[in-house]
Amino acid sequence: MDLVKFLVLKKNLLNRITNTLDSESLRKSRNDHHAKRAPRPCGLTIHTGIGCSYCCTYCYIYDMGFSSKVKPYPLKGIELVASLLINPYFVPTLHGTLLAFGSVTEPFLPETYRKTIEYLGGVYSYLKNPIQISTKAFLTEEQITEVLRASPRLSVLITLITLRKFKELEPLAPNPYMRLETASKMIKLGAHVSLFIRPIIPGVTDREIRDIFEIALSYNIRKAVLGSLRVTNRIIKNLRNLGIDLSTRLVTKPRGSVQVPIRSSDLKTMAKNIANKLGIEVYPSACAANIDAHGLSCAMCRLGPCGDLNKLPSIDESCIRELLKYMKIKFKQITVFNNRIEIIIEKTLHKNVLYHIISILTKRATYIHH
Repeated sequence: MDLVKFLVLKKNLLNRITNTLDSESLRKSRNDHHAKRAPRPCGLTIHTGIGCSYCCTYCYIYDMGFSSKVKPYPLKGIELVASLLINPYFVPTLHGTLLAFGSVTEPFLPETYRKTIEYLGGVYSYLKNPIQISTKAFLTEEQITEVLRASPRLSVLITLITLRKFKELEPLAPNPYMRLETASKMIKLGAHVSLFIRPIIPGVTDREIRDIFEIALSYNIRKAVLGSLRVTNRIIKNLRNLGIDLSTRLVTKPRGSVQVPIRSSDLKTMAKNIANKLGIEVYPSACAANIDAHGLSCAMCRLGPCGDLNKLPSIDESCIRELLKYMKIKFKQITVFNNRIEIIIEKTLHKNVLYHIISILTKRATYIHH
């Protein structure tokens, strides 16, 4: 696999797009966080808006300084594309960086819907990266058609954690049956849809999990992603007021607005066992659903491998050597194993960038040492 061609393509795309932007648009693209953030394990998060009006009692964004007043993200679609191409960690194309929409807002709120369509279309048209989107929204068939026209191979996560206590936990979000209806319509129109059971709330989600899976099956949903709850003092208080006591599951005591995980491996194992008996495939992570939706394979982390290992990119030492040469990074040793890569390089400021580029393109665990 020629790794250099992806960086050459990225450079050419950036030149092509920046030549169409005026100085103000270029300034906005360069200064935006999308141009600077390194990808998370699940991919690079894309913000189509800021804030969320659903006001779910367990949501962390209100401890991060975001409010229930929603604003669409300020970048135009082409400015977002430029911002991503400016990002040194980002790699375009289907084999490049995974993208995740729906982190600090609901992508399909009235305030964010048009921006989401614009961003989906921009990324698909220019970059072709694998895209995943998480949502609790109700969408009409016309809207779903528009979404899938903008991004035909989209991986969709439909969040559902309770059938009985949604009014208390998710007071302003569409009810679970409306979300399931959206999921069913998306599946009929060819979308790759997974049930997003995140976060699993002890005493709620675990008690309803069989019902949740059985209802999902009736809507033709046969894939799921499980996720743990992270809490702050505010979230703990909100849930306690609803009779949900998390004291025995805290890993550590939260400090202010800092999020901490709760113990939930037993709940996830129980949920997975029930899903397996019902014939529902449970992905080890959200990004695994994105990998599957786009016909890829990945062995980057301990949760994998995800997908068919035979679909991993074909890599040898010469591929890595040519990439290092192109990036002007001197190395001492390159070792390519089946599922991992180890490199010893001379000290450089570009170590983190190199790590992300190689791990993203090779889809293997990557270890870089000085």
